Amino acid sequence: MRSEIIDWYLEERARVVRECEQAKQRYLAKACDSIDALSLRDLFFPKSETKTAIKEQLRSDVNIFQRRLARSIDENLLESIRHVESDDTNEDNTSSWALMGAGSALAAASIGTAIGATAMATTTSSAFLFFAAPIVSWPMFAVGASAAGALAFASRSVREKAADMYRNSLKSRAETYLSETLIEGKTGSASIRNNAMQHLDFVREQRFKGVNA
Repeated sequence: MRSEIIDWYLEERARVVRECEQAKQRYLAKACDSIDALSLRDLFFPKSETKTAIKEQLRSDVNIFQRRLARSIDENLLESIRHVESDDTNEDNTSSWALMGAGSALAAASIGTAIGATAMATTTSSAFLFFAAPIVSWPMFAVGASAAGALAFASRSVREKAADMYRNSLKSRAETYLSETLIEGKTGSASIRNNAMQHLDFVREQRFKGVNA
């Protein structure tokens, strides 16, 4: 019975790692396509609604992914419990595990809420500022409206170079945001992958205790 629980645990950990990485690549590609499609005005205008929409779409994508992952972890846990612990001849023990399985969705949802609060609601984090006003090293491309004004008098090659630099900066910051929220986390904050791993560790130990009772 313990070996079957270990099989479930290892398969779920591998799946979480794989799906978080795939989500990062998928959402980054989507964001990069949107950034490439930005006009010069939207690119350099500080209050561009288009840039805001890209940021909000990233936030929504990550939030939806987190909820789906938590739900799938719960569903797979319930299936494993039915397969493994339901074979126990102790009816009370089986009922207890069924209740644990039924409640695991709430546990997963709570973890998801913590992830959301830490990773996505902190709009002042460095990663989340990647759609703020552009920061370009050349003095003529100062932050804010002055940058857009300066561009009007710049040559086409200079405008294109500035746009390429800023687009690359936005893409890099989008990747940082996705890495921190989905995979790596950073000092003092969680990531979806790391919280899911902690949840799986906890459930594994509880299942071990249940089968040994």
